[in-house]
Amino acid sequence: MIITVEDRKRNKDKQLLFDRLYKVKDNMVTRCTNKKDKNYKSYGGNGVTVCAKWRTIAGFLDDVDKIEGWDLELFLAKKLQLDKDFKIPGNKLYSRETCMWISPSKNRLLQPNRTKPFYAYNIYTDELVRSSSLTMFGLERGISSDAIRSVLVKKSKQTNGWICWRVDEKPRTIDFFVARKGKEVLIDTRIAGLAKRVGVAHYSLAYAIKAQNRIEGYTVSKDHCDITKYINAERLNF
Repeated sequence: MIITVEDRKRNKDKQLLFDRLYKVKDNMVTRCTNKKDKNYKSYGGNGVTVCAKWRTIAGFLDDVDKIEGWDLELFLAKKLQLDKDFKIPGNKLYSRETCMWISPSKNRLLQPNRTKPFYAYNIYTDELVRSSSLTMFGLERGISSDAIRSVLVKKSKQTNGWICWRVDEKPRTIDFFVARKGKEVLIDTRIAGLAKRVGVAHYSLAYAIKAQNRIEGYTVSKDHCDITKYINAERLNF
């Protein structure tokens, strides 16, 4: 325990530390319980809760220096913030086991109100992800936020195989260009992308698809699917 409620009464030097930690605890509880708080919709209204121990200042103070990432000097210098998502993406519980102290710059990337939640489906790996942060989703996969945003606003069909849509939207029907050779199946939403993987010029592949010809040993075609039907419905509710 870094400090107790009684410590600050006996030691004026610890008053600043107590005041800042109290503010962290108070803000955390308020945004999860007070419906009038401006951040309630993204926290309490989104199912985020605070563990029983941390609802009291004594309980929170008992765990402060046991939370991963704690550094007294950095905290007093305002270079540390308590975060619930960095350790466990999408976590909805504030507790010693699920939270950690991180820098303000890292914390800003994880703010749930930075963007509306969205789904992302990768046509190459069959991976389905739900995220609330364009920046974190992109950093984890080497994709720029602008590229992801372009797919979300329907300026682009996909980026690095990722098709994205808001959770309150119905996924569109998507055209795929497919090349099959034995057990090998290549898929892309762009003729140019598939042509590069097959090793031919894009206009040659476009002609082969239109004429229903084989090219470089591949049977090529244009297919389409409704992602909602293609992805198991249960996976869209995780």
